[in-house]
Amino acid sequence: MQLTPAQQAYHELALSLCETLTHLRRLNADAEAVQALTAAIARLNQDMARQRGDRPMLPAYQPRDLSGGIEWLMPYSPVSGPCNPVAPRLHFLREPGRLLADVRFDCIHEGPPGTVHGGVLAAVYDQLFANANLLNKTGGFTASLTIDFQRPTLLDETVRFACWIEEVAGRKVNIQGECRNGRDELLTTARALFIHAPGVVDDPDFRI
Repeated sequence: MQLTPAQQAYHELALSLCETLTHLRRLNADAEAVQALTAAIARLNQDMARQRGDRPMLPAYQPRDLSGGIEWLMPYSPVSGPCNPVAPRLHFLREPGRLLADVRFDCIHEGPPGTVHGGVLAAVYDQLFANANLLNKTGGFTASLTIDFQRPTLLDETVRFACWIEEVAGRKVNIQGECRNGRDELLTTARALFIHAPGVVDDPDFRI
């Protein structure tokens, strides 16, 4: 992967903010200490507000430039964006006929104690499927998404998502996926129907 200086800088900023969110989740301080932290963050927000512009420095959607990795299709995505501090750090890999994503969820993605929130898992599947369709030149919009939960997905444990396109019938794209842990235990399976939007989602200037 080859990141531009802007990509690297924004990614490092997002990682720092992600660390802040993790500290917030684990914070155990008295009210006075929390108020001091709030004031410090307020000063940071003021500094950042002075740098705001009409458009972000990096394009929010860039399907034609994958030099930095598949993650940079949507750099601000709340699911996989390297420039979004709440996004899980998904690392995409390509195999013949399959798209994979390795990830280690932390406490900011927690649902039931010690496990990943089901809604976060659904979002990861949706993003994984969408990226697979873009790479397959069948990009479009999610029509339906179904997940079956087999086992809890634990925090602080690397898991691997995988997906593959089952069928393309006209504009309808059926896609399936699964997630396993390092012990090869099946955690979840998913299936979705996407509607291909030719000439729309492959346009870098696309806006809903």
